[in-house]
Amino acid sequence: MQYFGRHARRFTDSLSQLMVGSGRLRRRRAGRAVMVSIAAVVLLAACAGQTPSVIPPSSSDALASTAPATPVTQTPPACSGIADPASSDAPWWQDRVFYEAFVRSFADSDGDGIGDLNGMTARLDYLNDGNVATSDDLGVTGVWLMPIFTSGSYHGYDVLDYESIDPRYGDLDAFRTFLEAAHQRGIKVILDLVINHTSVDHPWFIDALAGGEHRDWYVWRDANPNWPGVAGGSPWHSSTAGWYYGAFWSGMPDLNLTNPNVTAELVRVANKWLDMGVDGFRLDAAKHLIETGPATQVNTPETREWLSGFRAALHAEHPEALVIGEVWESRVVTLGYVTDGSLDMAFDFGLGPAAVGAARLGDASTLTVNLEEVASRYPAGGAATFLTNHDQPRVMTNLQGNAVAAGLAADALLTGPGVPFIYYGEELGLKGSKPDENIRTPFPWTTAEPGYGFTTGTPWRRLAPDPKILNVEVEAADPRSLLSRYRTLIQTRNAYPVLASGGVWRLEAARGDLAVTLRWLNDRGALVIQNLGDLPAEAPELTLASGPLCGSPKATIVYASAADAGPMAADPSVTAEGGLDGYVPLPRIPARSTVVVAFTP
Repeated sequence: MQYFGRHARRFTDSLSQLMVGSGRLRRRRAGRAVMVSIAAVVLLAACAGQTPSVIPPSSSDALASTAPATPVTQTPPACSGIADPASSDAPWWQDRVFYEAFVRSFADSDGDGIGDLNGMTARLDYLNDGNVATSDDLGVTGVWLMPIFTSGSYHGYDVLDYESIDPRYGDLDAFRTFLEAAHQRGIKVILDLVINHTSVDHPWFIDALAGGEHRDWYVWRDANPNWPGVAGGSPWHSSTAGWYYGAFWSGMPDLNLTNPNVTAELVRVANKWLDMGVDGFRLDAAKHLIETGPATQVNTPETREWLSGFRAALHAEHPEALVIGEVWESRVVTLGYVTDGSLDMAFDFGLGPAAVGAARLGDASTLTVNLEEVASRYPAGGAATFLTNHDQPRVMTNLQGNAVAAGLAADALLTGPGVPFIYYGEELGLKGSKPDENIRTPFPWTTAEPGYGFTTGTPWRRLAPDPKILNVEVEAADPRSLLSRYRTLIQTRNAYPVLASGGVWRLEAARGDLAVTLRWLNDRGALVIQNLGDLPAEAPELTLASGPLCGSPKATIVYASAADAGPMAADPSVTAEGGLDGYVPLPRIPARSTVVVAFTP
């Protein structure tokens, strides 16, 4: 991308270094050093000023390899017993890309400065226009709406009524219109369902304070038990009717989920939304549901048992409903909620920091280990991956405004395993840090002040920094922008199912800043190479002692963040163990860039 324009003047020096070569190249490939140098020259000229690109599967034959391949010395495994992807038992969400949207901040249709459902509907073509032949939409195939039920706050996590739409967002008719329009475009819709607690002003809690029939719908003690806090200050709060438990704060009392009447009501409410056509739920604070003592307030067996029963109850009437939970824990804990049947899918909180850290520090090892673990340890469709969400500082803030690093992190997420979730505005490079309101600012659509296309009135919150530059209008017109990169990445992922469903194998590379993984499914694969360093990788040799490769695959570049497809990729020579030995896919990988090479029969 911009690397070549800035550093072309250094080429003479790097060319002479390349011709000298490393000690390893002199020993093993002295005769090929000059050929590599010439190929590097061709690549340098071809890549100048180019942008990320995706090559559709139909054009793969047009890029037949002309680069020299490693001599075949062993007979590779035959590709046999290939499964029919159409008959796969994988859940519908496994190959989706989701978009997390805060309705209040996405698009305002009536000029009151607050986003609403009609605004969401009007802007759906930005997310996905329903036409696979176009490339000017983001291409996401799922949307998670942050809370839309009636609430007393701006964020919606203190529910007042589980069965009505917050009037600031619209009404049930507006929601039905949005849902139908989303489904017409192939977008699945999941809702944020807050089952751990309600608002202190919910009619149930008001009745509980008065000693009514809802008294046992919450958790009470006559005196303060003095338990330690698990989400801030003390979880016990005083009232005129005794001490009640509220893990997050006094304004959100926890429901008593050991009461079967509470469970039955939540199941009824959830099924009502599913009957309407909702495709599933994101369960907020899923690890906090049932506490049994001061040392057992989170991740209790009772919590998992309740979730398993809730999931089973929903699946009894709606077998395809997605139940995904927020379990903010290490991977070993999080994946347990999926493997034991408590949840269909759980958010993995490890891959995002690994991807962002790799983009910032060049730490390839931590990234590839996380990619491999997500693929190997979660069941199919069990891991929801993301860079950041509505509770965390935004990616661009973490990266101190480094757009190149933000692109590398996006590459890792959208070429990696799991079901990716993109937090709204992440694709534009919006900034934001605590307090939470600054992470949930209005979405900038245009350069027009003061609402920047979000509203014709006054936005409910000041927009994130640089809205005149970081907005859809500007970035959509720039093929080098972060938005354009996200569009290309999602298009690539949608075009090559192996990126969504394939396993992950880590490859060995001589440089510690090269993150190289092989994705493989049936008889097809994708080699993802990320050069996280500040120097180009010249003729990188890649090794996989044993793996899933078979037959004699053909190599085609299908994504290149620093070039428009670049030179031809060398076809791999598969070893008898299904691996690779000193495979050189390309003569040069530019600094701070990503290349994806598809392997097809």
